[in-house]
Amino acid sequence: MIRRPRTGSPASTAGALTGRVVRRVGGAVLAASLGALAAVVAVSVMTDPASLRQDADAPDRTADRPSRALARDAEPDGGLTDRLLPATALTSPSRDLGWRVLHTELHEPRALAGSCHRFPLVSVGEIRVAHRAYSLGKPRAPRATAEHVVARFADPRTAWRAQEVLLAWQADCGETLADLPGVRLSALHDVDEAQRYAIAWTPDTSRSRVREDVALVRVSNRVALVRVTAPASDRDTGRQAVTAAVRSAGHLLD
Repeated sequence: MIRRPRTGSPASTAGALTGRVVRRVGGAVLAASLGALAAVVAVSVMTDPASLRQDADAPDRTADRPSRALARDAEPDGGLTDRLLPATALTSPSRDLGWRVLHTELHEPRALAGSCHRFPLVSVGEIRVAHRAYSLGKPRAPRATAEHVVARFADPRTAWRAQEVLLAWQADCGETLADLPGVRLSALHDVDEAQRYAIAWTPDTSRSRVREDVALVRVSNRVALVRVTAPASDRDTGRQAVTAAVRSAGHLLD
């Protein structure tokens, strides 16, 4: 069951920001989809049936490409949930304050996996995904929220391309969100084999700034993303939690 966060919580403000980004690019997505449909119709009309038979008789052209169907069968349903972090893997700023798991799902978060993300992971080749949400403190009034997403792709090369797209979205994030007041984007930082960055903004419904720390790591044909959203005044909570979490997430991908 999908639990909608309360208005004004770190999770809801992150979702609102992502929603504004998605709406901005929605027109471009529709136009690109219509263009792709027209191209498919044109190819289907102009293709020579004889050439189709020739392609069918040439298996060597695709023999070295992993099958998406085979990739799906390589891991049973729910297998990716074993690669999601337990709540204890996220560091807490206080011994009296701990992280807890809110829910685990076999689909991407509705608000995507980061505010800099422009499209769902399936648009860059994801074939299976698992998602876990966490809260720091009481779920109804959390001090911070976190999410861990693990996506599997058909092969390591596709996963690498997806990782490059995610990093490109981060690079363009400052321009994409330039019209939003008070948005600040950090540089990209290496965390062992992973990458980490942060974005801060002031939600429309609040005067308190929010900070979102995001990290991603790739191992073989899997990509893991960790996001921690907390008040910007508590920057150490998000930075320390996401750094520790992405290191652990990388080990779980092996």
